Amino acid sequence: MIYLIDDKESRQRDYGWDEKMFQEYSEFLIHIRDVHELKERYKNIFNNDNVLLIHESFPLDNWERDFHTLLNENKLPIAFFSGSKNARFVEDNICMLPPNVLYANLATFVKTNCKTFQSFRTLAFGENDIIEEEIRQRVKSCKIQNTKDDFGSDFSSNKKMFFAIAQDNIDEVPFLNDSQLTKNWDFFSEEKLQKQISDIELDSFVRHFLSNVFYDVIYIPLYFGNVWSDYLGLRLALHIRLTKTINQRTPIFIYGVSSIDELINNECFDVLKLSGVRLIQSDNKSLVGSLSDSLTTLSIGREINKIYLPIPTNIGDNHSVVNKWSIYRWSKTLGDWDKDIKKNNEDIYTSLYFKYLTILYPESEISYMKDDYLRLKKTEQMDINVVLVDDEADKGWYELICHILSDVNGIVPDYIGDELNGLSQEQIISLVMDKIKNDNDINIVILDLRLNPIDFDESVKNMTGYKLLKEIKNHNRGIQVLMFSATNKIWNLQELQKAEADGFIIKEAPENSIDSSFTKDVISQFVDNLSRCSCNIYRKALWEKFQNEKKQLEMLRRRKKINMEYERAVRTLLTMTEDALFSQNLKYPFATAFMNLFRIIEATANEWIETEPVVEKDEKGYFVRSFFKTRKSDSILLKFNSKQFEEPYRNNILEFDKENPKLPYFQKICNTLYIVGCYNSDAFEIVVKRNSFTHPNLIENSEIEQFTQKDVLSIAKLVDQLIMNQ
Repeated sequence: MIYLIDDKESRQRDYGWDEKMFQEYSEFLIHIRDVHELKERYKNIFNNDNVLLIHESFPLDNWERDFHTLLNENKLPIAFFSGSKNARFVEDNICMLPPNVLYANLATFVKTNCKTFQSFRTLAFGENDIIEEEIRQRVKSCKIQNTKDDFGSDFSSNKKMFFAIAQDNIDEVPFLNDSQLTKNWDFFSEEKLQKQISDIELDSFVRHFLSNVFYDVIYIPLYFGNVWSDYLGLRLALHIRLTKTINQRTPIFIYGVSSIDELINNECFDVLKLSGVRLIQSDNKSLVGSLSDSLTTLSIGREINKIYLPIPTNIGDNHSVVNKWSIYRWSKTLGDWDKDIKKNNEDIYTSLYFKYLTILYPESEISYMKDDYLRLKKTEQMDINVVLVDDEADKGWYELICHILSDVNGIVPDYIGDELNGLSQEQIISLVMDKIKNDNDINIVILDLRLNPIDFDESVKNMTGYKLLKEIKNHNRGIQVLMFSATNKIWNLQELQKAEADGFIIKEAPENSIDSSFTKDVISQFVDNLSRCSCNIYRKALWEKFQNEKKQLEMLRRRKKINMEYERAVRTLLTMTEDALFSQNLKYPFATAFMNLFRIIEATANEWIETEPVVEKDEKGYFVRSFFKTRKSDSILLKFNSKQFEEPYRNNILEFDKENPKLPYFQKICNTLYIVGCYNSDAFEIVVKRNSFTHPNLIENSEIEQFTQKDVLSIAKLVDQLIMNQ
């Protein structure tokens, strides 16, 4: 049985392996998608008759040591695939190759190895294994012919040459034994270039051998490494062009026995479109003739648009590219170089793809942001507690956010990062919600939209970050949630806004960097969003207060202290207040929230106060006095000073006025607050403010009364007392 161990379903679909394909080959091929399934099946997997195909970044969690012990003990045929493998390697029962090659040849491999394991060659080369052998045969023939031909040893050149030779092809070059011809030449031949080669080795080669000595011409072989049909000479040539050394513009000859038509499908073929790069044959005539060729080389910056490079498979997908690229651009803008960021940026400087991006969008155009621009706007809110939820947090995001929050603003954030890897969507949501519920101090969450591999294939509503946003808001609408993601699709942003996200920050994709100020603008938006969220953390406690009030209303109704209509009305007004505060669209949310809360006071007054006066007469039926009273306790209403706050006198009864028989609104509200035990100077100011807003005097005041966060908190406190005291 062949076991494929790979967790990225999006990668499999990109290479043509969907569920239908796996089902077609299910008799001989079993797909392991996560570490839990791997643990359940390990006794069957580690059987001498089986073959393992495993992606190097498959998340093993804390089972990694046990897994590798089992591998060493059982000695099964095993193929490791990873995007860091730029070439194919086959030796005995070991194979290393890129994911695109594995999935391209997987069907052929299953067919030829379904009964007993034969070889990994069909996995590495597919049905076209003959090309590899053909190249080696042609190189061998060229070597034989070169030993017979006269290459004109009297030719000499004063040019300083660099000649790289693949170890297996050392007899291919006719110049090695002519000391006169090669007196200004440096030859390079190293055994390690026969092994598995990645961008790290190629970058190291360029920086080590081409950084200190200037050469007039560079020669590199088209074939080296374990698999010649990978044409790694093209990749090395592109590394030379994209790496900043004194030889970045030196003319390059790539020698081999292949034609351009044979190379056209190689991902680095475009290097041959650049000025100063030429493919030549390895025969004597072509090699010697190239010595007299004069190649003109233009700046790579002027020619970079001739090159197209696909996203490398070791990164995985566009989301991963965006994370790496954003961390790099942010670190350059902020000047932060923590170890995790250094590791990220080392990948930028060694990966061919990211070198390509740094030429497209030069580092020199990134402007540094001083700390003064990173300070949050002043807020009266205290105890700001932030948690970052991002599976890429440990790769540099946490340190960058720490620089802004902790180093500049004195707010130390918490984070959830690596522990998310390998978990299902349900497990991720459970882990994060447990953290938020158990740590009651958290009031701002910076939340990545994509936290699980399945998120790359789902609509926004099925993504883990979206579901977490809904869970957080269901737990407490007042917790501020700032979404952080690579998506810039307008429909995704609209859905997140509908789900009450309190802000959205786009992680910078390479194409965004065409605007050199984009990074700085996004960081400024991030700081502005954090400032706004910090000002709004009061909403968490306010929402909790509203929920407690709703519970109190239900209890009062069950005890028959209030009726169902009053409970329903007040609950509705509390929810309307929440909606006003948490809405992204209201221009005057504080005014709407204030007036909804005041309507609760009015509804309570209507429940408590009789609006018809009581007329008191003596025994003979003569009028004694008239007054107003409460409906529930028969208490007589008192007269309150409407000009300024003062406690009412107990014998200062609010009497009936024949000329104005209605119960004055101001007296009705103040009496309600007084009876329930809520009347004080703050309550008086609230009533006055409501009246000024409802009945504006535009002759004396040029503007309508405005409301602030402080006003909303003040009336919310008053309403809470009003409900709890009933």
